[in-house]
Amino acid sequence: MQRTMLRSATFNPYLNLAFETYLMSRVAPHRELLYLYRNSPSVVVGRHQNIHAECNLSLMREFGILPVRRVSGGGAVYHDLGNLNLAFLGPADQYSQEANYRLVIAALNSLGFDVERNERNDLLLAGKKISGSAFRHTGGASLHHLTLLVSPDFDRLSGVLHGDTVFSYESKGINSVRSEVSSLARGKPEFLKLDTSLPVLEDALAGAFLPSGPPRVVSARAIAGLPEVQQHRQRLESEDWIYHKSPTFRACYKELEVWVKEGKIEQCVSIVHQDLLNLRFCGRSWHKSMDDIVRILDNENK
Repeated sequence: MQRTMLRSATFNPYLNLAFETYLMSRVAPHRELLYLYRNSPSVVVGRHQNIHAECNLSLMREFGILPVRRVSGGGAVYHDLGNLNLAFLGPADQYSQEANYRLVIAALNSLGFDVERNERNDLLLAGKKISGSAFRHTGGASLHHLTLLVSPDFDRLSGVLHGDTVFSYESKGINSVRSEVSSLARGKPEFLKLDTSLPVLEDALAGAFLPSGPPRVVSARAIAGLPEVQQHRQRLESEDWIYHKSPTFRACYKELEVWVKEGKIEQCVSIVHQDLLNLRFCGRSWHKSMDDIVRILDNENK
């Protein structure tokens, strides 16, 4: 089995996830790949989640935190430069989720971290979550990617990983399971600066993964120069993918109920201004209409 280990030099979350998708399309028999990357501050929701119910978009805009929707399922996660992301890619018929977990746990154990795995496939340190996983299987290839909380900004994490504070939502989408979290830096302060501890983590992972050659760093220019990566990136950055891929949902505020399908408003039901709301907003994108709808209803009550 040939094993390759790569680390991205870019912190752009759309570019990193686009490259991850590209790598998945290049999976070959008898070849396994471990891809490491870090992202600038962003919230990454699962493919089948309602982004409005999972993160505080207004707070994210205030702090310049990017909204991202990945191609795999699972729950919402916060990324920043204190978070290391790992992606295992390989042929579906040779894929072993168990082997991936054993590898990561062995690497962390070698650094003195007593890490265990729970029934939800989270990795725990002192009983608190430091890593969660998501998966995708398609075209004979398998992807298992996971986060590793090394030294994230916990204030930002806790602030943005909560849904819209104005509307309440009901949908058939996948809801995130909230867990108490920790980090490697809380276990060992020398991991507080990921820029300096990254080589230590990379060496430990390489020692467990045993790549066929030395780990390689892939430049942002090399990644961005791939036409297929740019195609994937354009989709990941699009409003259609980020917002309109949310499952059909109902949003409620005061006496108002709004039905939204594929990101577009289908119907507004309200005691006041129902005809006005339907005339003005039906067919419009929900994420571009929310604030205007609230202003109309709040002005009615003044």
